[in-house]
Amino acid sequence: MSQLNIDTYTTDDVVSVSQPFSNGRTRDGTNSNDSQGSSLNSMVDGVSLASPTRPERRKTAPGTTTLFSPTKPRRFTDEGRETGSDSEMEPTSTMTRERHDYIIKLFTTNASKLIKQRRAEIDKNGAFAALCVRDAFEGRLGNGLATNSTKSAFIFGIYSLQTNEHWMNLVILSSAFHSILTFMEPGYGVDTCSDADWNDQSYWDIIGPFLVYLHYLIWFIHALDAGMKVFYQGVREYFNHDWQQLYITAIFLHFVDLCIFKQTYMTNPLRPVVGLLRDRRGRRFFSVVKLILYQMQEFLMPLFAFVFMIAVGCVLKEAKADSSHTLVYYGYNWLCLILTNDTFSRLFPDIDASSDIMSALAIFLLMYFGQGFIVNVLLGATLETFRAVSTKQIKKENLKRNQGLVKAFAVLDTHKSGRIQLAQFTTFLQHWKPELNTVQQKLYYELICAGDQEGVTVFQFMKLPDFICYYFEKETIVTKQIDASQEFIQNICTRLRQYCYIPSLRPHLMTIRNLLQNVKLFYYLNYLDIFLFFITYSSAGTTPYILIFLGTCIPHDLNFINTLYVLELILELSQSSEGDLYSLLTELDTFLGFFTMGIMGIGFLDILKLIGMYPQRGDLVKILLQSFRCCRILITNADLSAFLSSVVSVGPLFFENMVFGLVILYMHGMAGYLLFGSTLDMWATPINATVTVQKLFLPFDLLDIMELTMEKVHKLSILFFFLYFLMSIIVSNLSLSIILEWHAQMFEELSKPANVAEKKKVSHEILFKTIKDRVISKSAYKKNPSFADIAKANELATTIAKYRMYFRGKKADYRMKFVDDIEHLSAKDLKACQKYSTIDLAAFSKLINRQQKDLTWETDFVEHARKDHSVHAIKAGNTFIVQGEAALKCFLISSGTVIVEVTVTKNKGNTSSKRVEKVEIGSINLVGSACLTPDSRYHYSCTAVQDVECLIFTQETILQELDSDHAGQLLRMAHKTSAVLKDLVSRKKQAKEAKKNIQRRRRSTSAAKVGTNQFY
Repeated sequence: MSQLNIDTYTTDDVVSVSQPFSNGRTRDGTNSNDSQGSSLNSMVDGVSLASPTRPERRKTAPGTTTLFSPTKPRRFTDEGRETGSDSEMEPTSTMTRERHDYIIKLFTTNASKLIKQRRAEIDKNGAFAALCVRDAFEGRLGNGLATNSTKSAFIFGIYSLQTNEHWMNLVILSSAFHSILTFMEPGYGVDTCSDADWNDQSYWDIIGPFLVYLHYLIWFIHALDAGMKVFYQGVREYFNHDWQQLYITAIFLHFVDLCIFKQTYMTNPLRPVVGLLRDRRGRRFFSVVKLILYQMQEFLMPLFAFVFMIAVGCVLKEAKADSSHTLVYYGYNWLCLILTNDTFSRLFPDIDASSDIMSALAIFLLMYFGQGFIVNVLLGATLETFRAVSTKQIKKENLKRNQGLVKAFAVLDTHKSGRIQLAQFTTFLQHWKPELNTVQQKLYYELICAGDQEGVTVFQFMKLPDFICYYFEKETIVTKQIDASQEFIQNICTRLRQYCYIPSLRPHLMTIRNLLQNVKLFYYLNYLDIFLFFITYSSAGTTPYILIFLGTCIPHDLNFINTLYVLELILELSQSSEGDLYSLLTELDTFLGFFTMGIMGIGFLDILKLIGMYPQRGDLVKILLQSFRCCRILITNADLSAFLSSVVSVGPLFFENMVFGLVILYMHGMAGYLLFGSTLDMWATPINATVTVQKLFLPFDLLDIMELTMEKVHKLSILFFFLYFLMSIIVSNLSLSIILEWHAQMFEELSKPANVAEKKKVSHEILFKTIKDRVISKSAYKKNPSFADIAKANELATTIAKYRMYFRGKKADYRMKFVDDIEHLSAKDLKACQKYSTIDLAAFSKLINRQQKDLTWETDFVEHARKDHSVHAIKAGNTFIVQGEAALKCFLISSGTVIVEVTVTKNKGNTSSKRVEKVEIGSINLVGSACLTPDSRYHYSCTAVQDVECLIFTQETILQELDSDHAGQLLRMAHKTSAVLKDLVSRKKQAKEAKKNIQRRRRSTSAAKVGTNQFY
């Protein structure tokens, strides 16, 4: 019984397929009894209403089907085995026409309901799979949208609100505003809710009540966020995560602080913690910092040991001079010397030019070893730790994403075949990307399945993040207007070329251009223009005297320079294809556009000045246009242009790291305000504390501020400064390392030749054309695989022609610049994803790889053979294999076409006849395979139709140079070519017989017509 693919059928299709059996006639007018080969009949042939078992069938007549059942009753042994032979069957009933029509009627009655149920099931699975994919992209697996959608509607609503992007932004912004409020609040001890007359109060006292209410509002937002997550996640599951424990602890401490001080005073350092932990990027960054702090003890021990040895040496040396300095004194000052260079004069107050040269050299070596080696190793370890942690994080995130995608695929793959069809995939897209229309859904399907007729595999579905980088956009009014404007500009440029372009002047202009380029006239003119631009618009008080002197000596007539630039533009136009201005304009980049705008604008202003229509603010516009004209240096200097572009691309990453640095600065500033604010003025207010911490971050006056605080407060204050110094080193060094690494890689990518981007653009166009052709072809053959619906194909082609494919790239993740390629799925990853899959992923992966190898083994073998064997050329018309000669060589055709003359023997009774068949075969075929058998002769002749490139293998090279695997592939290719030849000969024979049958029918028809005419 053939399987009915209900996924692709509708109720209308059921009615249409049942129509041929309603009156015993098919749509083409033939008897339905002759249509036993149709898919629907073959499905019904095996149906038996009397028995639930699946019977075997055997056709007995064109219109009947005989069903078989065992002749004897089925008997079983004690072990449960069936006795008797299953082959003993005899006919019990015959499928009559009435029974056949009854089954079809039964099918048409229930199929509509079955199809509706199946479509409802597909829609439900598509909606759930869309939730799984969203969870996979957001890094939620065990407690995401998909899991909570199976709970009550109220819980799912709470989850949707808590994970909503707008709600998350509200929590983060409220936390940031809460931190900024620190600098707007009165200090501790001020009654912000006093009942006294506001006219007698200060500004801070007036806004105090509003600040209290604002504090409670912010706390309510944070508490509501944590409460919603506890509600849908559960208390036990919530407290299993470290960051969530810290999150709810900070909120609880804020509440206690509000109850005591009517504002968060003692917990000021924890104000940004809520917003920091709410954002996934903040959690990732500070988890790295926490791990680096933990691992830094391994690298601090060598530094402390080095400082201890130096301190011991200093104590032993000063013991002879009866010095009062202790081991702690030397250790503390040497540590500060290595880290900050601030205690040099304290350790060596008497060192000068008259000192011992050996002592000065020893001091230099110790400082160089401590600062240049140990500290740099310590700083380098932070980047390596970041690489290791980032690699681990990305692997974990990729694994969780793959598990979520496998979970979504398992929901769609109800047949457990490892593949999903167009119906399931488009339904999934309707729920995941509702903005996509039917055509876009089909384009995405063909993009992902890569032309596979069997559907999208689970491994192709796991690459969904790569495919969504492509998007298909239909032409809109804006794109049409852009195309129209480009066409308008092209027409204007074509007219200019027709009226202004003189072919006879082009060689002379090109000669002048090459001459000026050789002497680099415009190159130096650009630097002169930049120099004169700064000289012209600089005042005497701010410009060095030598520059003013050079500026007065050089004639800086800007009109003359602009005229030379216009000449350069004309020379550049002369060397473009046929002087086509539009072809040059379409290749302009941003800086070249600014340069062209500058010289054209200045020329236009000069014309207005000559005719007396110079605008009032023309000088300001001219300054702007002259700065645009200086952009020429960015056109000629590709490295400088790539450098600026890479700096711009690093901007968002730099801003993100600056935010993390400001958070650390704020937390330590508020901690210093609480610890030292009552003693020292530099810590007395939040603003003073923030400025002080900012000095320490750079660091400025670190030793003076630290020692003053230790003197006024306590000796243990050094722990605060030492911890902050380590944090500042880690964050600043890590941020700079990340940014510099990112900048270096972006600079390398932007410095690639322009043809690389052009090749990528061409490959995208070829890919889109292939996708469109597959969509049109499948739509044309959807209803009937053997007949193309040309009208529907043309209609769809017209619709798809309005779409364009764009590549927007993946979302930037700076961590990817520091890790190796970890996209490949390992066996461990497949094992981790297996619990979410309904098929054996490892076995299916081997099957897919085997199929891929089966598709590419021929080209792989040819590429391998090309490395070890030279390619031979055979001229067109040469016969290189003669039938009957000794088979000493075989030829692997690499390119070209060959005619093979095969002798076919036809036996008829006691007589036999021979005929020669000629067929053509192309590349990746092995001819002369008789060479693989010892003492054999060629069975056919081969002649080159056109110039042929081939690899020649002799029996000696096969035995001595090919290993067993490649020798087996050579034998496999020989069998494949033999099968191809037999198939070609058979098809040619069938074509001849079909031609003879047509001619025979025509002759019989003509004879019948002649007989009819004679009768009348």
